This record gives sequence, C-alpha cells and structure tokens, in this order.
Amino acid sequence: MSGIYKARILRHTLEHNLTTFLRITAFLAIAAAALLALASPAAAQVSDVPDKTPQTNGIVWAVLPLGNRIYIGGEFTAVDGVPRNNLAAIDRTTGALTSWNPGANRRVAALAASPDGSRIYAGGDFTEIGGITRNRLAALDPLTGAVHTQWRSGTGSTVRAIAVSGNGVYIGGNFQRVQGQERLRLALLDGTTGELDPDWRPAANNQVWTMQFSPDGSRLYVGGTFTSISGQTRSRLAALNPLTGAVDPWRTAVNTNGRVMELWVTTSRVCTAEGGPGGEARAYDTTTGNRVWRLRGDGDAQAITVLDGITYIGGHYINLAGQPRRFFAAADASTGALNQNWAPSGGGGTLTDAYATGVWTLKPDSSFTRIYAGTNFRTVNGQPQAGFVQFSDRNITVEDIDSTPPRVDSTSPVAGEQNVRLDTRVEADFTEALDADTLNENTFILTREGDSAPIASTVSYDPTANRATLTPNSNLEAGRTYTARLTTGVKDIAGNSLAADTTWSFTTTPWTDTAAPTIDQLPEGSFVPNSQLATSGIPVDITWAGTDDDSGISGYELQRSINGGAYTNVRLSSSTATSKRLRLSPGNDYQFRVRATDAAGNQSEWVAGPRFTVDGHQETSPAIAYAGTWTQQSLSTAYGGTLRYAEGAAGERAAFTFTGSEVAWIAPKGPDRGRAEVYIDGVRVGTVDLYRNSDTRPQMAVFTAAVEPGVHTLEIRVLGTKRSASGGTRVDVDAFFVLR
Repeated sequence: MSGIYKARILRHTLEHNLTTFLRITAFLAIAAAALLALASPAAAQVSDVPDKTPQTNGIVWAVLPLGNRIYIGGEFTAVDGVPRNNLAAIDRTTGALTSWNPGANRRVAALAASPDGSRIYAGGDFTEIGGITRNRLAALDPLTGAVHTQWRSGTGSTVRAIAVSGNGVYIGGNFQRVQGQERLRLALLDGTTGELDPDWRPAANNQVWTMQFSPDGSRLYVGGTFTSISGQTRSRLAALNPLTGAVDPWRTAVNTNGRVMELWVTTSRVCTAEGGPGGEARAYDTTTGNRVWRLRGDGDAQAITVLDGITYIGGHYINLAGQPRRFFAAADASTGALNQNWAPSGGGGTLTDAYATGVWTLKPDSSFTRIYAGTNFRTVNGQPQAGFVQFSDRNITVEDIDSTPPRVDSTSPVAGEQNVRLDTRVEADFTEALDADTLNENTFILTREGDSAPIASTVSYDPTANRATLTPNSNLEAGRTYTARLTTGVKDIAGNSLAADTTWSFTTTPWTDTAAPTIDQLPEGSFVPNSQLATSGIPVDITWAGTDDDSGISGYELQRSINGGAYTNVRLSSSTATSKRLRLSPGNDYQFRVRATDAAGNQSEWVAGPRFTVDGHQETSPAIAYAGTWTQQSLSTAYGGTLRYAEGAAGERAAFTFTGSEVAWIAPKGPDRGRAEVYIDGVRVGTVDLYRNSDTRPQMAVFTAAVEPGVHTLEIRVLGTKRSASGGTRVDVDAFFVLR
C-alpha cells in the first residue's frame, strides 16, 4: 500500500482510535480510584509541601506519568547522583529511581505516549538516543528503554511539543523540514512507522511550543511565538483540525500577552501560560474565544495545568495578581481567583544557567491526585528538591494506601482440565489491576511434565479485564500435562506482590488431527516499490495465506505455470513462508497455485490464484503521451536500451494509458534528479523524489500503485523542484510495467 493511501486510512481511523484511548484512560482513572480509596468524600487537595522524590542535576522540561512510572526528560546527567543522560523514570508508587535508562546526547523537551502505552515518543534537540542515531525524534519502549528501530523519523531542528491521537503523532517546534520534506514547525507522523503524512501541512510562521487536544478530540490547540498559521492571523494561540490540518475558525478575542509557553484544555477553557511583558496566566472560552480571566505577574508564566477544578501555574515570577508567589501558584479554574491555600516557594539557585530560574512544565496525575513539576531550581520551601517536584493529595494517609495482595480470580484452562486444545492460550484473571511491567516471561511460566525448562511463550496483559495471557510460540504436544505458574514477582499497581506462587495444571487432547488446512488468500502478484530491474525481469511479490484451527500449518508448497504450461515447483525461503519475490519477464502469462500441510500431515487441495500478464511498455510506446521537452537518451542499463528525460521545466508531463490492476513507473535515480507528482485518473496520489547520491544501475520501480481492474491513466507531472543536495531537476521515464 502506498504512503498516501496509508495516510488517508490513518486520518479516517483517528476518531475511532481516540475513542479507544479515552476508554483506556477512563479505565485507568477508575483503577486508581479503587487504589486510593480516600477517607473523606470531599474534593481532593494537593499539598503545597512536595513529596521526597529523586532530584536531577539539571533542568526538567517534560514529565509523563504512564503505567507505574513517571518519565522525565530534560537537560541533566544524573538523578540522585546516578548517571542518567536527559531521560529517566521514577516508580509512580514508591518514588524510587528505576533502571530505565535510554540516554540521549542532548536535551529532551517533549514526551508523549501511544494510546495503548506500548511506546513513548520523545522529542528535543538530541541526535542520538539509546546509542542509535535519531534526529530530534524517537520512539522508546516504556519497559526497557530500547529504541523502536522500525519507527524512524527526524527533523531539521528542535521538537518542543508532541501530542498523540490514535495512530497519529503530532509534533511542533522550530523545525522547517521533516524527513527531508518541508514542514513549517508542525507535522503529523504515523505512530507505527514514523511515516510523514503527505497531506497534513499547516504552516506556522514562528515557533510552536505546546499543543494539546480538546477533550472530544475535535481540535488540536497549539501555542508558541507564531503570529500566523497557513497564512491566517493567529496571535500565538490557534486551533487546528486534527484530520486535515486546516486552521479552525476559533480564535482569541484579544491578542495573547506574549508567547504561549504551555497550555491546558478543558471542555470550556483553554488555559495558557504566557510570557512577557510581565507574564500572564489566562483562560479563554473554548466556544467564543473570549478571555475569561487573567492573572498578571512580574515574570513569565511558563507552565500551566488543571486538576480537580484548580488551575496550577508555574513560571519565574515572584508576584502574581499582586500577591507574593515564588514560581508556583494556583487559581480557581472557572473564575481565576487566586488560591490562598497553595503557595509553594521555589529557590536555591539555578540548575542550568542557560535558562531562567522557575517552573518549566506542570502535569496532572488524576489517578494519584498529584501535580508534577519540571523546574530549573534547587529547593522548594527551603528544602532540597531539584529539577523534579511532586505534590500529592494532602488527605491521603498511610491507612489509605492499598496493602492487599492481588489474587488470581479464575484461569483458562481451569485446574485439572482435560482435552485442552493444542493451540490454547493460558489466561489468568485477577481481582484487581496489575502493574503491567511485572508480567513477563519470568513471572508467568508454562512447563511440560518431565521438563523443567519453560515453554517459549509471549506474555501480555489486558488492563480492561485484569487478564494476563501466556501464548506459546508453537502448539503444545498432544496428550501431555502442562503446569502454569504465576510467581510473587507479579504486583498490583500499588506495588503489592502475590502472597505466594499460584500454580495449576491441565492436559492436552490426545486425539489426532484429521482436518485439512484451508487456503484463505489466493496466490496473487504485486509489484515491489523501489525494487531494481534486471535482465531476468521485474520483481513481483507473490503472496498467499492459509489457516488450520487444529494442529497448525507446518508448510506450504508453491507452483508456477507460464503461458498455460505445466506447473513447476517454486522454492520458498522457509516451509511456512507466505510470500515469494520473483523476477517475472514481460510478455508472459503467469498463474500460481499453493497447497498447505498441517502439523498432523493433512494436506489441502491445490488452490490456484488468478491468471495475470506482465506487460512492459518502453518509453517510446504509443500509449504514452508527452507534453513539453523530453529528450531521448541511449543507456545500456535502461529497459530496451533507451529512455526519455525532462530537465524540469514547467508543463513537462508524461501520461500513460493502460489496462490492468497494477502499474509501475520505471526510472533511474541519481545525484542530479528532481521531483514529480503522480496522478491516477486525474487524482494526485503522491510525490516521487528521484534523488539518490549515486546513480542506480539498473533502473528502479520508483512508483507502484494497485487500481481497480480496467482502463486507467497514470500521469507524471514534473515539478521542477529538488532537494538541496541534488545537482538538478531531471525526471526520467524509462518504461511502465502493468499487471493485468
């Protein structure tokens, strides 16, 4: 599937995934409420005396509570004297520094999590993280700190803000290019691959510092130093459409006081921390844009958040609303009235001299009724508390903390069960929410009778059902007894361990599988993007799939028929492979068939896919209509020995009309090549950049697309543009290949 089609699917699924995210968030809040069963029904009050937590030796820019950890990013080299380069994690329950230690070589300014909590996205100024090159953007494993190598993206300058919705990762900062393509300080990336969305392109004329979604996900609010976005005037605060990137009609009724350094959005308010002159904290109406209230200080407001109807404000002021407040303050979220009962005092000198003393970020934790602060000072209320500060609910006492061990409520298979399927998964439901970090292959173990070695398995946890699942990597043996064991290493979210190991046994079915596998997907061919031609033909991927609900598929056989001839065997890379890349010659008809064998030896019938033809059209084909100046060139590596090229003038086009279900544009890449847009039946489907630091020999399938079977026109429109490293804007047409 091409990148643009993936991007369109991404935008169509954002709203569905956002709903799933909100459900998970709601579940976590409910679980935490059960953990912290407060003695008083009154509204929670966050103390202005901080908890004793680990301290950093430099500024903290970003805080992310996730699972049973609090992740922090900034500019520091140690936490409580333990080496940590700009990234660290603190146990959310005990407050202890954890072993999580990816390490970044420069500042980490932003952190955000995927909706399922399986990834942490980090942004900043770094160029290396976890020992791997990553230019200012990376995806990290929240358990191990490992860099997700399949997620690759990068920007040309600082990433200051990240917001996530569904599978979309939105970024803001001071960059002007992302993955080599122009993006002015705002961009949208695929959460799984890091692929840049080609169509989401709002453009800010100055820096973006902060961003957050509205509670219903319909708006993405952004703040910074910009005065316009996509040509529309917006005074440092704007709302965007998350699906299209269009600027929302919402705008503030009055200009902001200064740059918007952090914002927090509720159903009715957009709360902002604004810079000078003087610095202000403000709240704007989410419907009208009217300013609801403001609190003026004698220094910048730099951080803001909302928890339980109270707005918390951080900055480097020493007076706010005419009252003494040193770097911290709180106000009524509805009226802006200054809270007289919450006034921590920061001080003790600066940690990182390059930045002002003060609070640089505030984050709420509704699950634990806490406020976290990232700061650039050494003490709070005269006591040492450098860099990271945690304020907790003053009503929570020791008696309120959950000290009850979790218990296994039910299992599948149940203890003593007979005739269990060979492909079974082992499940255990618990009486309460667990710390997912403690469920792994060392704490949930399956062994076979007579063998103490654990069965190779994958362990997962579903927080919506409090269910742990162990999935063996292969089918179990028939007629054998297995024992499952959950160790005391399993803990609930309050840190309580199982009181004792929990074990139970079951026996698999002795019966013999007699049912044949089923071929669900017929063997079909598709072109391979960016593959290179050879004298033997063009690369085509043949793919298929099958299922066997009993003993599982142990192998496939693939055969090929050319021009209606006898079928011959095709060698596979492994017995269970479900694809094969072949070089197919133009002008021939092909048909493939596949057969599956299961672990019991049962075989399916041979199942044939559709017959198709590979057509090759040289650049001189009458099916290609050229507009503008296209020059013929002889080239030994070209398909047929010649090609045509355009130098990049306006109006140069090549339109290829074909009948088929898939098409490939064949051209060389090189150090003097430029860009072209590709249209199919008049609809733009992508932009192709033909630059490469060395010439490609042989030529490449630079663009491929699947279409509905029928007559179509693929048009190449030369843009006359190039990346900065390229020595020219040349665009070539060597040939077109078609599957029909």
